[in-house]
Amino acid sequence: MVTQANRWSLLAVGCGTANLACVRAVASSAVAQRLGWVGLVDPSAIRELNAVTCPEYAGHAGRPKVERLAELVGEWLAPPTVAVFRHYLEEVDWQQVFEARSFEAEHGGGPLAGPLVVLVGLDDWGSRLRLVEQLRHAAALRPAILPVQVALDRDEAQVTVLGNRWEDACPACGIFPLPQSEPCVLLGQGGQPVRGDLDREVRAAAALVAEICGDYVAAGGMGCAWVGRKTNLHAESPGSRRFARHAHGRTRVAGCMGPHAAATPMRPDELLGAYALTGEGSTGPSLGGGSL
Repeated sequence: MVTQANRWSLLAVGCGTANLACVRAVASSAVAQRLGWVGLVDPSAIRELNAVTCPEYAGHAGRPKVERLAELVGEWLAPPTVAVFRHYLEEVDWQQVFEARSFEAEHGGGPLAGPLVVLVGLDDWGSRLRLVEQLRHAAALRPAILPVQVALDRDEAQVTVLGNRWEDACPACGIFPLPQSEPCVLLGQGGQPVRGDLDREVRAAAALVAEICGDYVAAGGMGCAWVGRKTNLHAESPGSRRFARHAHGRTRVAGCMGPHAAATPMRPDELLGAYALTGEGSTGPSLGGGSL
């Protein structure tokens, strides 16, 4: 019997290719028996193209991604509480989530409890930074939060486990200026996906994420050895379903403009948005947050 004292929670921010596969992998792992709460955040509706990398989304074009993934969670698990937020991450009341308050009925009601794994599946880099900043603020009151970020490309993937201290590495460390957003499905001139369906790559990454969740929960949300590590996964040969893992530590890069202090300076995209709101520009601040 799973009690309040020994359960854990999972929050998927972005319900596209990466996080769909990660939730699926976690649901089939041993640690799923202790999963008591699942939160899903994504503003997007399913498009026909999504079925290329998300087979469970086939035939559901037009439905919210959070709605379909919540349905799948109910099929995969003896259902825990599922809270759905069809919002950009910037619109979510994070204090409500992290302080474990009860959710309104429309969100699936029920409190979050135990260690929390946050799956970062966003293709907008500015949104990744804003989410990590929120998590680091929340860690002062709720230290047992583990952000896990997944990135995908043909024959390779990356899984990065970020810390919640301001001095820890952030998604932008060493790669500023930030790359442009790039969806998983990129079509070539003939209309075919240039990176394939990414099934091999995302399954390899999701298996590692499930392993990380298991270690984190076993440690009670404290002292997880994965924190501050990035693991590169490379297909042993082009098209292979076998992936080699190469892990290394990530440390903060001096001068990084990401979330490294409680009063993080405004980043370039936010400065441009603020400039636009003065009437000097034509667009408002970015609300990014699209899912991988």
